[in-house]
Amino acid sequence: MARLINDIDDLKRHIIVSASFDFKKVLPFAKRVERNLVLKLIGNEQYDAIVVHQYDENSTDPINYVKGFLEEAVSNFALLLALLFLQQNTNQIG
Repeated sequence: MARLINDIDDLKRHIIVSASFDFKKVLPFAKRVERNLVLKLIGNEQYDAIVVHQYDENSTDPINYVKGFLEEAVSNFALLLALLFLQQNTNQIG
C-alpha cells in the first residue's frame, strides 16, 4: 500500500539531522503517524487521493501543496515520536 512516507529517502527530503543518524528507526513511526493521525483527520478517500498524486515541485496545484505539507508534517512528527522513544529506551539502559 502506498503511503505519504514510503522509504528513508522520503524522510530525508523533509528532515535535516546528523549524517550518522539512523533513519531506519524513524520509518515505523511515520507509518504510525499516517495511520493514527492523518487518516483520522482527513479520512480514507482524501488520504488515497493525496497518496496517489504524483508530487511535482514546480506545480501550483493545491493538492501538490497539500501532499508536500502532509509529507513534511508526517516526517517531523515521526522524528519527534522516534526521538522520545529512543530517549526513553536509552534512559532505561543507562
